[in-house]
Amino acid sequence: MFLATHAPPFGVLDESKGRRIGSTALRKIIEEHQPLVNFCGHVHETEGTEKIGKTLVVKVASLMFGKAVLFETSTLKLVFKTFKKKLA
Repeated sequence: MFLATHAPPFGVLDESKGRRIGSTALRKIIEEHQPLVNFCGHVHETEGTEKIGKTLVVKVASLMFGKAVLFETSTLKLVFKTFKKKLA
């Protein structure tokens, strides 16, 4: 099971201007249901991966800065990509 959300879960790659701005409701859903992967965005300052239990949280940076993540479903491989030209 994959979960795609706009906001990140609270406490995971959710820091903006020194504050945590992630969703506490989303974190509770992840803790209860343990999807394989949560793809999220919203916070432009950070990108990367962290885990909540068995769930891999993938924080995608902004296309505004030419950043994206490619996900290969057959191998579950993630590739963080920076494009030379901004996409948005």
